[in-house]
Amino acid sequence: MVLSTKFTNEQQQQALSLVLQKIDFITTLMLVPLDTAFDKLIHESVPYLLNAKKLFDHLHNYIAKQAHKLSVTEKKLLFDTLRLVDGIAEGTLADLCLFANQAGEIAPLKNLLPSNLNTPTG
Repeated sequence: MVLSTKFTNEQQQQALSLVLQKIDFITTLMLVPLDTAFDKLIHESVPYLLNAKKLFDHLHNYIAKQAHKLSVTEKKLLFDTLRLVDGIAEGTLADLCLFANQAGEIAPLKNLLPSNLNTPTG
């Protein structure tokens, strides 16, 4: 999977796996050797794992429907993780539906903050 080499410790992998399972995403911590029959079967069954954009789109659908199940810490973990995925542009992350707007509706991040907001530096 696209994320596998980005995490160096098992604790990070397990935390992410638990968050994804909480939003009904199926995960495993099993290491699958590349270019094996099992690897081929997985990628034939779940082709979006080979493409960062398709993976993001698939995750985005799960997150948008299930964001209410996640704590702020879990949402931050998902956001930080997706930032590490090769092939996902920073601007794409603004489309994530993680938090609710003032009306209580889950909305894309880009719609929650004014575009002219001055943020502190340093």
